[in-house]
Amino acid sequence: MTKGPYVINSNFVKYETEEDGTHINFETYRHIQNKQFVMTGYDHKFKWTGSIPPVISSKLQSVKDHIIKGEEGQYDAIRLELKKPIFYNEFAMIHIQALLDDTNKQSQPYVEFRVDYPIQMLHFRVILKHKTSEFKTPAILKRKKINHQIGGQAYAEIKSVSFNRDCKTYEYHLIEPEIGYFYRLEWEK
Repeated sequence: MTKGPYVINSNFVKYETEEDGTHINFETYRHIQNKQFVMTGYDHKFKWTGSIPPVISSKLQSVKDHIIKGEEGQYDAIRLELKKPIFYNEFAMIHIQALLDDTNKQSQPYVEFRVDYPIQMLHFRVILKHKTSEFKTPAILKRKKINHQIGGQAYAEIKSVSFNRDCKTYEYHLIEPEIGYFYRLEWEK
């Protein structure tokens, strides 16, 4: 089953705060398979909940244009140009890095994926360098149906994810998540 011009086989995300807790490095690697004749670009969709716009770059692609703001309740997007075209059924690794500034404390403490086609794995890695050695509150993995995107249904808790105090990290691999849900790892800010 495919949805659109490509399929995401796996998605790896790293959310890492600096010591001040307000500057964040967000990185995503996506392993995709092209499902069109030739693919030269990729539209990366995201939603930053902070009020200061992110600074976006990529180690593997060229970032084109500016952030395209989505309507209320929709994702924003940024266009990436591939360094070389990929043909039907070929694979590529997509990389996005966003430097986030939350000095006004407006962002929400979660990372979320939308799963609307089969995907092998979602990998969550959240590094909170600003937390003290006493911090031990677990994160919660949650989900809700995609068709309840705005209002309506609340997120249902799936699993508690423990905090590794030595590494100041939450890490979780969600293997073959059920299709038709938003999956969110949420922690205490």
